[in-house]
Amino acid sequence: MVRSFVIAAAIVLPYAIFKVRQVRAVRRAHEASLRSDSDSESKVDQLPALETVIGDIGFVVDEASRNGGAMLVVPHDVTVSDRPADPLIVDALVRDALARSNLVVTAELDSPEGRVLECTLLSTTR
Repeated sequence: MVRSFVIAAAIVLPYAIFKVRQVRAVRRAHEASLRSDSDSESKVDQLPALETVIGDIGFVVDEASRNGGAMLVVPHDVTVSDRPADPLIVDALVRDALARSNLVVTAELDSPEGRVLECTLLSTTR
């Protein structure tokens, strides 16, 4: 019986070693790809999201109603759904959101942080 076990182990053991090494190599490659994906995602995560800029419009409305005007900073390299967006699309979406909030852009200035839009309430400009 021991002799049969040794013969079976001698036949199966090389294949088992080969498969274990193959599985380990695939796991290492998969983990490396996950690390590189997380690195690229962290770079995208560092970019400002358009959703955040549009969410800030509510604060701009409050500030404009209290002080007669407020400023909104639209950062450079804004993302939409975690993807880089064309600046013209970002500008159109921000201006549309401002118009829906009864804000009008009275001045625009480029700065290192992004475009600074000075806004006033539509009712105060008429």
